[in-house]
Amino acid sequence: MPYSLMAVVLLMRLPLGIAQELNPHDPAMIADGLNRSSVVVIGKFAVDWCWPWFDGWHCNGATHVEESLYGHWKVNDAVPFRWKEPYGPTCLICTKLSRLDGDRAIWFLSKRNGTWRFSGPHLSWCDENVPLDCRDAVVRCIRQRGMK
Repeated sequence: MPYSLMAVVLLMRLPLGIAQELNPHDPAMIADGLNRSSVVVIGKFAVDWCWPWFDGWHCNGATHVEESLYGHWKVNDAVPFRWKEPYGPTCLICTKLSRLDGDRAIWFLSKRNGTWRFSGPHLSWCDENVPLDCRDAVVRCIRQRGMK
């Protein structure tokens, strides 16, 4: 088999193997997210506004906390977010946080350079949130680590 064809076959099989391992209920995946997070909350992400500027859309939004699983946020608090999105289409869909508007999920968060960021487990290409049906697994992992 020519090397170029073999490379194509390997690249086609690679996502299938990875997708099988990315189980959001897997304690190892949850522990990975906890290692990089200072806060874990259940809530709804909402975009407050996006304003056009020279270098793209400058946006503000928040994750509205319904339950705090780990960290100092209280119910009805809002974890503020600021970000910038490029104009027009992009292949880097992860930079468009506005696509998460209205999503209710488990959010792993960390603060870098004074700004809150998503820091969840590497369950997908973009890593923003964990499905709500994983709540028990996340709580169990937090308790096992003595975090709460």
